Amino acid sequence: HRPVDAVGERPLRTLMNRPVFSALPATPLRDIARVMFNEHIGSMPICRDSGELVGMLTRTDVLRSLLVHGPLELWI
Repeated sequence: HRPVDAVGERPLRTLMNRPVFSALPATPLRDIARVMFNEHIGSMPICRDSGELVGMLTRTDVLRSLLVHGPLELWI
């Protein structure tokens, strides 16, 4: 018998973060990284003006971009 508050029994709304921050495909990576850092979020949906989801950007994506496209001085 499972506990009443087992994750599988909880409505999704109790697990979601709000507000949902999103960005447009043309948003500079630096701006997205700043929001992710300041708001303590690990990923951000990337949406068209119409609201259509085109992808997700993660902290790993940001770090990979920094490593591949550095230098760090450009970010500061």
